[in-house]
Amino acid sequence: GVEFDARIGAVPAPHSGALAMIFVFTDISTEIAKERQIEFQAFHDPLTGLGNRPMLARDLARDIDRAARSGDRLAVLCLDLDNFKNINDALGHGIGDQLLRQLAERLRGLVGDTAWVTRHGGDEFIIVLPTLATDGSAADLAQAIMAEIARPFRIEHHVLRITSSVGIS
Repeated sequence: GVEFDARIGAVPAPHSGALAMIFVFTDISTEIAKERQIEFQAFHDPLTGLGNRPMLARDLARDIDRAARSGDRLAVLCLDLDNFKNINDALGHGIGDQLLRQLAERLRGLVGDTAWVTRHGGDEFIIVLPTLATDGSAADLAQAIMAEIARPFRIEHHVLRITSSVGIS
């Protein structure tokens, strides 16, 4: 009654006098889980859980090819936090890391299923809209992102306000 990933081997049962096979099931759930973890680590930022540069390179190429074949348009938004270094310098990298984690959650919430987000490094993020619904979709998303980032971040006993720059291609 338990489901698990398995490797199955079958061999004929010799000298049994009947048509019979012996099946051997080997539980490989742990191996599969390790492979998935390795793949996750290869394509995700350890701090935010967002995709990373290798994921961006792999998946953006896929989305560009798909858009070219179907005649769709896509957009890439490049997001950079303004003066983020000042937070790390004044309050420490721990506070800066917490801010980046909160920002990642906000970005995930904003893009939902319509786009995907990667952390390109430091305080830079890339948002890919694989299909543009309207001419203004990318600009609307950029405005929503900047408004969301302008809302205060509450980290420990600090209330932090930051701004951002967004470029659209």
